[in-house]
Amino acid sequence: MVRHNLPATIVISNNAGWTAGSNDTPGRPLGYGQRYEDIAVALGGHGEHVTEPEEIGPAIERAMESGLPAVVNVEVEQHAMPGQARFGGYSATLSR
Repeated sequence: MVRHNLPATIVISNNAGWTAGSNDTPGRPLGYGQRYEDIAVALGGHGEHVTEPEEIGPAIERAMESGLPAVVNVEVEQHAMPGQARFGGYSATLSR
């Protein structure tokens, strides 16, 4: 993304592990020490590390305003469950 000047913002929901299957236990615990945003910075992009909910919005705004490819690494509770979004006719497309 840096090479082609693509100002995309990636938000990582970091639950400290690779979770596989049920949400009872992580498939492979990694801890919160994984600083994914540092990779973006090392390659010439923008990086943000977020630990508090009230920091998420401002971090995303700064990332988007940077004009660079950006990674916002958001630490979430290890057993947080994702919500499910419904997209108009998108699900109908998948069943074809």
